[in-house]
Amino acid sequence: SKSQYGPRDAVLWIFRDVTSLAKAKRALAEDLRRSRLILSSIGDAVIVTNAQGCVMFANHVAASLCGMPSKAMRGRGLYDAVRIVENEGGTDRLLAQKALDANLATSIPNLTIQSGPEETRQVSLSLGPLNDNAGICFGTVVVLRDLSLRKENILLQNTLKTLDYALELTKSASCRMNLLTRKIEGSPRLADFWPVRDGKMIRSREFVCPEDLPAFSKSTEALFSRKKAMTTWTFRSKFFGDLRFYRARASIGRNELGEPCLIGVIQDITEIASVSRRLQGTMDLWNMAIETLPVLFFVKDADNDFRVVQCNRKFAETLGRSKEEILGRTDLE
Repeated sequence: SKSQYGPRDAVLWIFRDVTSLAKAKRALAEDLRRSRLILSSIGDAVIVTNAQGCVMFANHVAASLCGMPSKAMRGRGLYDAVRIVENEGGTDRLLAQKALDANLATSIPNLTIQSGPEETRQVSLSLGPLNDNAGICFGTVVVLRDLSLRKENILLQNTLKTLDYALELTKSASCRMNLLTRKIEGSPRLADFWPVRDGKMIRSREFVCPEDLPAFSKSTEALFSRKKAMTTWTFRSKFFGDLRFYRARASIGRNELGEPCLIGVIQDITEIASVSRRLQGTMDLWNMAIETLPVLFFVKDADNDFRVVQCNRKFAETLGRSKEEILGRTDLE
């Protein structure tokens, strides 16, 4: 930069307080340790996969049920570790794979899996997605339960409880709603995310903010008319008093009786939305500061041929180009 005393080099120092980030990392590490302890000590077979469907964790019950050590299961595809014996119609593995690919909470009440060279087990499989705060699925939790050890009704109730624990970690709830009767099944915490009256979910016009209803209805219509196999809703609600933000994802399937059902997950993303707004405000202030600085400011990406990824107006004016002509280009360009 230049001053009244002639050309001088200037260094711009930027400091950021990362105390909250360090605290969040410590809390996350503690949560991870506690989660591993819980998953290792419960009596059900629990398997956790990454977003690619590869096994990242399997407790000792899962190792026993699947007939291989936990270490041998890690890194395998889920259905290479959980070896499903096909039924006569050949639909068991297909149904399980579709559930994994769709990232939806689901339960398959009866499967046969290989647990040894000449041994099979009848199990139920319950699967639920693990979503981060941005709503992106980063893995799946799978619960297997040996049907030979418990009665079927106890099995289904406990499976739902296990799934609900996983969904609680992401402030989510699963749901299966019969489209003919509007009767619902799923997480007992569903009413915390979408109100339930007389055992049925209330109508969207009672829950969704009026300004969000048109987009909500449009997505619903696309799903019910089969224009989309799956849809996602992002909307707001003041039903519980304060303004809350929600994201829901669902598809249409059929229950054991062949009746159409809406199957999906709803997540409270109010905290995510709040953080996003604060971050945007910080970015706006940052951009304003950059534009008002009496220096030539630019940032280059060292991993992409040192292309310019940010610059201020004074830098663009000095080069005699617009910011749009500069961004994304190298010095030579």
